Amino acid sequence: MDIQDNIQWHLTFCSAVELALREYKNYLTYEQEHNLGKMPLKIDLLIIKNDIVDFFFGNNILEYKSPGDDVNAGTFYKALSYACLYNAEAGTADIFDADTTDSIVREEKPVKLLAQLGEKYSMTKKKAGIEE
Repeated sequence: MDIQDNIQWHLTFCSAVELALREYKNYLTYEQEHNLGKMPLKIDLLIIKNDIVDFFFGNNILEYKSPGDDVNAGTFYKALSYACLYNAEAGTADIFDADTTDSIVREEKPVKLLAQLGEKYSMTKKKAGIEE
């Protein structure tokens, strides 16, 4: 076994940063390997390409929100991060060639979120209940 396999690189990196910023130690708090959620990240549903529907790509991530769940900018960023993590794990070579869609599914239309997104992006109604 190579010695490189036994080195705790994250711990080493964190220690080096703390050392480099030691003159600010009274003003900083460090949290190594900070958990981003209470549970491990899991995609609600992943659909692999099929020929049934034309709006799916090769890999399709669906984030389901229960009735009453808030769908806001935080929900959007969380769903987007799932697609980014999925593509990173899949080793997608070209950032603009990722064959992945990311959908938020809920009972009611997230009017406020769509209005916010509409300020910067154009959206197209593909079918009843489906907007891009």
